[in-house]
Amino acid sequence: MDLFVISDTHFGHKNILKLCNRPFESVEQMDESMIEKWNSVVSVNDKVIHCGDFGFCSQERFDVLMRCLNGRKILILGNHDNRSWRFYLDNNRFDVICKYLSFKGILFTHRPKDYFDMCEEKLNIHGHIHNNVINTGYDNTDQKRINVSVEVINYTPISVEEIRDKNKWR
Repeated sequence: MDLFVISDTHFGHKNILKLCNRPFESVEQMDESMIEKWNSVVSVNDKVIHCGDFGFCSQERFDVLMRCLNGRKILILGNHDNRSWRFYLDNNRFDVICKYLSFKGILFTHRPKDYFDMCEEKLNIHGHIHNNVINTGYDNTDQKRINVSVEVINYTPISVEEIRDKNKWR
């Protein structure tokens, strides 16, 4: 079992194509491409921490997406994940939902945390900023904040181990 992370998929969100200059001609193409890329690296036994802003779609479409995406999923609530907690947990949509998660010295959040908001030994893996720069992506050597918004990770979940290896952080 591997642990992957991704953020800001915005499944079903048409305006995100223009807002973040995503390289897709339609929201349907975007969704299908992200499903394909997700499943190319995540197996059914892997875990995926989604750092927020999962999707903008109907309940039916949401359920289709959840069935299509491999792995057991954890949702860190983003600023656009505004349905009830019960919604996200019903029908095995997500195994866990939370506002943040601290695991093995890593703080997973939706918004990047300032240094004074976290313990010094923690690495902050986050989303929210899309292709805006605090850090440029997941391979920022010696950085404490790592952006895993889809725009900077080629719309593909990335393993936490790869982030640790690239950042020489343990």
